[in-house]
Amino acid sequence: MKRKILPFIFSFLLAATGYSQKILSIQEIKLETLFFNKTESYPIIDNKNGGMALFLLNYNKINANLFDKDYKIAATFTLKKNVDFKNLIGSNQKEGKYNLFFTDSYQGKIYSTTIDIQNRLTASITHPIKLGKEKFLEGLSYKNKFYVLTVTKKTSLLKIYVFEGTEIVQINELDFSSFKFSNNADNKLYHALKDSEKSFIGALKIRKIDNTVPNPLEFTTHENKLYCYDNKIFITLDHENDATRIITINLKDFSQEINTYKHWFVNCGEILKVKSNSFLYKDILYQVKGCKNELYFAIYNLSTHTLVKDFRINKNEEIYFKNSPLIQEGNIVTDRELNKTKQILRKIKHSDMGVAVYQLKDGLEVTIGGYKESEMLAGFSSGGISVYVTYKNTRATYFKSLFDSNTFEHIEGVIKGNAFDKIKSLSKSLGTGIAAETVIKEGNSYIFGYYLKYKKQYYLSRFSD
Repeated sequence: MKRKILPFIFSFLLAATGYSQKILSIQEIKLETLFFNKTESYPIIDNKNGGMALFLLNYNKINANLFDKDYKIAATFTLKKNVDFKNLIGSNQKEGKYNLFFTDSYQGKIYSTTIDIQNRLTASITHPIKLGKEKFLEGLSYKNKFYVLTVTKKTSLLKIYVFEGTEIVQINELDFSSFKFSNNADNKLYHALKDSEKSFIGALKIRKIDNTVPNPLEFTTHENKLYCYDNKIFITLDHENDATRIITINLKDFSQEINTYKHWFVNCGEILKVKSNSFLYKDILYQVKGCKNELYFAIYNLSTHTLVKDFRINKNEEIYFKNSPLIQEGNIVTDRELNKTKQILRKIKHSDMGVAVYQLKDGLEVTIGGYKESEMLAGFSSGGISVYVTYKNTRATYFKSLFDSNTFEHIEGVIKGNAFDKIKSLSKSLGTGIAAETVIKEGNSYIFGYYLKYKKQYYLSRFSD
């Protein structure tokens, strides 16, 4: 593979900002990077033989790349993408063939494309799953199997389709009808997961979370989350402020249980202004609840169902368990530090609230804050014609804390930056100059994949703590 020296300005940027990256691969490739035809990056790791397949997908094309264990390109080719199935929901692999699964815009059909990169062969199939009253929830890739989760409309019936390769080898229907998922009349699982913004198609909403990597508030502020680890699926529901409800499903025998963990009282006055959420890491549940007057943070042990530690502060108090400044950042607003607790509580009140947990060498890094996204209209003139486009305005307001991994006692001091922080800083500094980003965890380091637009090259770089 042809390797070139990076331009001086890019090399200087890396050196000046202290990014300890090792470039593993540079691939010459021309990708579409227009706002209406963005390229998505999707890696699949070969845990058996080493190496990786990397798929770069836009509206109508898939660029397939095969890397060996040293991240040298082994094979590559481009194929057409079925434009009727836009949403990539997961994958598996079998005998050197990679299966990518998609849904259509209405999430009513499942479609897969099998790609043999080495031999440049493809095959596609629309799977005979008649969802009917079933509503697609999410797809999961775990231990080389692919799972499709659906919920029957207006019920608490959860169905799980298990794929090996492109074949459905098992279908499991789990009935949670005896459990009330809400204090209201509409108390079925379907109602807890229903997406009010897409009610016209009966869509459901949930966010897949990989809790082995740092997660931004953009992800963790979602009220419903889906985790998969330790041979179990966990569905956490924070659609109401009174409690976190957790569905646990064992993937070995599909046994299941539901547990409820109370969100404790906060002094807010107006119940509609209260925000709450949670994050699951290993067998510990981290809950946060607050409003403009008060913030409450609780840690539960799921094995013993007991409260391990909690912290409470009001708007006039210093946040005694924080290790960072109170930070506001966004793609439009200028990043800045806030001075007082009441400032961050007021901004969280007008945002979606969330908490994220990440394991560091020194302890557990916990991020607490709010995330707000809104669409703005911008206009420009082209050839005498006024053109208007919408773009997203995002704002995150947060602080970080460090806790002992065993006792959950607060640890004083400055939190050291990690490899993911370096990736985040590099990505932000390059701004709109990069596209098709992906991050892959490899042991204690990360592989950052990104397309440098002006060079028309795709980079794979390793970052270490």
